[in-house]
Amino acid sequence: MYINRMLNIIVLILVSYVVFGLKTGEVKAQTLTLELRPKHIDIGAFYNGTKVIAIGEIPADTEAVVRISGHYTELHLKKKGKIAGLLWMNVGDVTLGNIPEVFMVVTSAAMAKKIDDPTLNLGYKYLERMMTIEPESENKDFIFNEFVKLQEKSGTYGLYPGSISYSTAQNGYKEFQAVIPVPPKMKQGTYKVEVFAIRDSEIVDSAQEELTLKQVGFPALVTKFAFQYPLVYGVAAVVIAIFAGLLMGVLFKGKGGAH
Repeated sequence: MYINRMLNIIVLILVSYVVFGLKTGEVKAQTLTLELRPKHIDIGAFYNGTKVIAIGEIPADTEAVVRISGHYTELHLKKKGKIAGLLWMNVGDVTLGNIPEVFMVVTSAAMAKKIDDPTLNLGYKYLERMMTIEPESENKDFIFNEFVKLQEKSGTYGLYPGSISYSTAQNGYKEFQAVIPVPPKMKQGTYKVEVFAIRDSEIVDSAQEELTLKQVGFPALVTKFAFQYPLVYGVAAVVIAIFAGLLMGVLFKGKGGAH
């Protein structure tokens, strides 16, 4: 009798563990999510940039930060300076290493000033720390800031505060929606899009997706031709440039004669 009762208790405990354990596991499994719309972008002849919407869910007591980066590379730049205090000329070469060609951070207005906190490392300061520079004697801060200015003008770098909105929280989670600009100068390739859930200046969760840009149509044909037949492509480019120059000369000469 006693043994049967103990067996019943053990069975009850096991059943309770399985049932409630699964429920607990389900709650823990519900975590930060990320989806890109669209996830694939075609670069055609008339492509002039676009936007991507990042949506997902984060814990209700956190803030989202979305970051897009890609094509880490080594960049060779010309350093300009004044010669004899008069003429601006190239005065040396600078090489930047471990630097992405694309780097953008999208935040809510509340998070804009916090992304460079040492505990987060999500903004430009993190990028500068990761970057290498040669020669090492160069002023890293100055060169990095000038480099960022150039990239921001092209649209491939940027900080976008106030570009994330939230829905009303439900069941401990809230939906976020972030608008990510995709400039025309972003090359074809695969880029990493990350979302971070921030609580009290700490990253408590993260997720990532890939954004793919691919040339199609005429741009893809030109690129393929350039790689497969570089000599022919180079000659053709020169010939086209010459004819374009001659045509412009004739047109402007004709306009001048009309006066």
